[in-house]
Amino acid sequence: RKSPESRLFSRLADIYRKEGNLSRAIELCLDGIQKHPDYVTGHIILGRCYFEQQNYNDAFDEFKKVCTIDRHNQIALKMLADIFVLQNMNQKAGCIYEFLYRCLYELQAINLTHICFKSVLSGKLITSLSEISIIIPSSATTAPCSS
Repeated sequence: RKSPESRLFSRLADIYRKEGNLSRAIELCLDGIQKHPDYVTGHIILGRCYFEQQNYNDAFDEFKKVCTIDRHNQIALKMLADIFVLQNMNQKAGCIYEFLYRCLYELQAINLTHICFKSVLSGKLITSLSEISIIIPSSATTAPCSS
């Protein structure tokens, strides 16, 4: 069932973006965002479309809008940093990348605490770091922290 008020526009727009049909993806996002102005995913997809068109000014505006809605959104922050790099604003980019790195570090600490807590609850005490590295999935060391 199709609903003009649905937020599913972002999924369809992302499919068009991945297929290279950026103009259709942008059209869908602009229409959807008009109905849902605070929908972060719509702004992110639109920003990615502009980025892929090398329209960095409009991409910057979209990712900045995301950050006004969700100031710690890692996708938007990373894309803003990437835009700063392309515009030779390396100091600004570096500050953002450093923030994202700290988020990753904090997420790893949270995951480690959670794993240790679960092991205590199950009666299995962790006695060495090598045991922790076996328990932590490899994706946990590379996943961005969620906002």
